[in-house]
Amino acid sequence: AGYVICTYNTSIKGKMSPLALAVLALCALSNGTADLMQKMFTREIVGGNIAVFNFYTYVFAAATLMICFFVFRSREKKKHELASPAKIIMPVIVYVGIMAVCLFMNSYFKTAAAAYLDAVQIYPLSQGGAVILSMAMSAICFREKINLRCIVGVALSFVALILINLLPEYM
Repeated sequence: AGYVICTYNTSIKGKMSPLALAVLALCALSNGTADLMQKMFTREIVGGNIAVFNFYTYVFAAATLMICFFVFRSREKKKHELASPAKIIMPVIVYVGIMAVCLFMNSYFKTAAAAYLDAVQIYPLSQGGAVILSMAMSAICFREKINLRCIVGVALSFVALILINLLPEYM
């Protein structure tokens, strides 16, 4: 499924660069680490405050993003004059706020559900939903055409999720 989805992306955007592949791998690793920490939190800290856990998760993420921002901004500044961050952010601040609230709610409820569901149930469901919603968002927001290759990739992901949940003793 991952291969089919990647070939779909390659047909739209062209060949993936080694740097883009490394960023993709880093994102997958950080997402897996975040999910692992959610599960560890719910198992190790019985009755812990989920909102506080998510708050510190986002503080860490914000600090990491600020470091990346200053590193990449200084590299770009050497090449040419850049617009101020306020000029870039102000037109989309409402959308960023909505995304932040939705992302926090997603993390909060996923962490809360991790206390009641096994990892083999919650994380495939979460990732499968994310794939389907990403496909819908790319079609609606970015006007990407959904072709047969995209549908096959998403369908393979969905079938894999069903198999994981129906046959957990074999996985």
